[in-house]
Amino acid sequence: MNGCRFHRKELVMRLAAMGVDTHLGTVTAAVVGPLSEELDSVTVPNTSAGWDKLVGVCHRHGVGVVGVEGASGYGRGLAQRVVSSGLRVREIPTRLTSRVRRLDGAGKSDPVDARAIGRATARGEGSEWVDAPDLETIRVLVHRRDALVKERTRSINELRALLTEIDPARAAEMGRLRSRRQFCELAQVEYHGDNHRETVGMLIGDLAEECLRRCDQIRHYKKRIEEAIPPVGEELMGRGACPGVCVSGVVPVHVFRRRGVALESRWRAG
Repeated sequence: MNGCRFHRKELVMRLAAMGVDTHLGTVTAAVVGPLSEELDSVTVPNTSAGWDKLVGVCHRHGVGVVGVEGASGYGRGLAQRVVSSGLRVREIPTRLTSRVRRLDGAGKSDPVDARAIGRATARGEGSEWVDAPDLETIRVLVHRRDALVKERTRSINELRALLTEIDPARAAEMGRLRSRRQFCELAQVEYHGDNHRETVGMLIGDLAEECLRRCDQIRHYKKRIEEAIPPVGEELMGRGACPGVCVSGVVPVHVFRRRGVALESRWRAG
């Protein structure tokens, strides 16, 4: 009898997983057993002391793998701490958390999300997370560049709408606004007449100058990304990534929109 209880306890410890829902100020964790039952739940500050407490909870329940939603964002410090303690970390995307939560029929809350993340982790879902500063550098650079592109697109749409309102002929002649030459031209244009026409003309000039600034910023980040890609490509090749990932040491920029080294796990030679 005692032997059976011991075996059952060892089984639980071997299969226990932790799910962590991360936020700016706090992280909520749930320990999930082999039958998807919740063994423990705790919310701690998203600080070094809080991370240490979660590692202690992992050791107490024999957790071997921790799933973190946002391991390359708000949860990066926690993920680093967990890995340094000898445990594995899996990156669990938001869509997986939402799917598991819907299957459970539970409403959205931090403890519910943490439990859903834990269950997804226990099933081996998500991607293995590895602390790779070079990849993280490219991720944040690409994120910032993409944000600037969206801001420029919004400004261009607003600019074109205003131009069409007071100067439809010029708007039709220019077509899609995309070149520095077009933005420079519109930054200098003046419209005279009533107060509304002059005000719209001023806004067109301001938006054109804003687009020029965004173009310069986007070009700057594009250069930074291109400079960072070759060494990261070599790093991936050194870790055993598939040869098709890198061409002459260059990794396509779009792949770094994936979280952390999750992209490496997709390309690793089988």
